[in-house]
Amino acid sequence: MKFGVCAGLDKLEMVAEAGYDFIEPAARRTLHPEEGEEGFARMREIMERSSLRAEAFNIFLPGDLKVTGTEVDFKRLMDYATLCIQRAPTLGGEVIVFGSGGARSVPEGFSRDEAKKQIIHFLQEVGTVAQECGIKIAVEPLRKEESNIINSVSEGMEFVQGAEHPAVGILADVYHMESEKEPLDNILSCGDSLLHIHIADPAQRRAPGRGEYDFGPFFARLKSVGYDRRISIECKWEDFETEAKTAVQFVKEAWEKA
Repeated sequence: MKFGVCAGLDKLEMVAEAGYDFIEPAARRTLHPEEGEEGFARMREIMERSSLRAEAFNIFLPGDLKVTGTEVDFKRLMDYATLCIQRAPTLGGEVIVFGSGGARSVPEGFSRDEAKKQIIHFLQEVGTVAQECGIKIAVEPLRKEESNIINSVSEGMEFVQGAEHPAVGILADVYHMESEKEPLDNILSCGDSLLHIHIADPAQRRAPGRGEYDFGPFFARLKSVGYDRRISIECKWEDFETEAKTAVQFVKEAWEKA
């Protein structure tokens, strides 16, 4: 199992010193898909100086780059997504998280069935690009406050199965699962489609170990399906440098005990 943290490359040195195996930055701010080569070249230089790699990326799409509704600019959408996917392996990327609640949320009055077809079509198209680049796309269920579609692992699996693409799978985030009161047992039906994990203490989305949440049942279910890829901490930090060190140790110990 590899343990990482969602953070920008400005924190790369602290992440390495804290003992993480990888970093998970935001795709838009790191891969610079619409800002030319210069910005991305700076990110590449930063990564080359580190022993860590950006094995995962989150925040795939900006909110104004719609996947659903009548205002979808599919050419811009695919140009953006394709360049992200093509650049990610240069920094060590292996998985890109498709949360992007603002981009995928269904516009008011728009057909949810049609929105589902749009999202599945997008997943199929980016899946093809991702497969060519050795990347996986992990669909991230989000709580209803962040998206009005794909709010549970079970719903997310409907989209994964609809896309029916080997490069497209699911992410499980314990914060969103607990927020939506989703049974942890829903993880058990994911099988090999489970590509990535996000964690935080669900009470206030704090760093693991800063609250009272018992990660044992969640981790036990991951182990029961043979999950052995990556777990990223995605939370709100009060003091990143201090909390990041204790959080990764807490998570490693909780994983061993589960």
